[in-house]
Amino acid sequence: MGCGPGTYSVAIVERNPKIRATLVDLPGSIAEARRLAAARKIKHRLEFVTADAMDYKSDEVFDTILISNILHMIGPAASIELLKRAFNLLLPGGRLIVQAQYLDDDRVSPRWPTLVSVMLRVATPNGRNHSIGETKQWMEQAGFRNVHHMRFSVWNVCSCLLGERPVSC
Repeated sequence: MGCGPGTYSVAIVERNPKIRATLVDLPGSIAEARRLAAARKIKHRLEFVTADAMDYKSDEVFDTILISNILHMIGPAASIELLKRAFNLLLPGGRLIVQAQYLDDDRVSPRWPTLVSVMLRVATPNGRNHSIGETKQWMEQAGFRNVHHMRFSVWNVCSCLLGERPVSC
């Protein structure tokens, strides 16, 4: 949900031959994702859905959902709503990955996510970067358990929060 040009999805599918992915985003992003997938010759393992993540519905349920760089643009109330939507699209025992440039809980570090937060405040009606703790709390409100933070690398300002939909809800 919020696949952008499909960079993460393409990388995951390329490295894992048994995985198929459904990419959901707005028209421009989906067009770019199709181009990237075609260039990498994996288009046949991807489904492309043109939809706003806030409106996306599926008859299918998924074992993993990646929400990438969306929450910082939509504000706290919409973020919780989107996380609840993701929860309902997951199989029991499924996992949610929320990728972002998180602020530390002090909300003034690290430097780059803080700068991005200021830009979001100016450029979007509800946007701002969220802290790790704040996003973890929203995921737990949406029903996710075992929520934990994972860094990508020391040099990468992006990281993710992972949570699980309980097997029995």
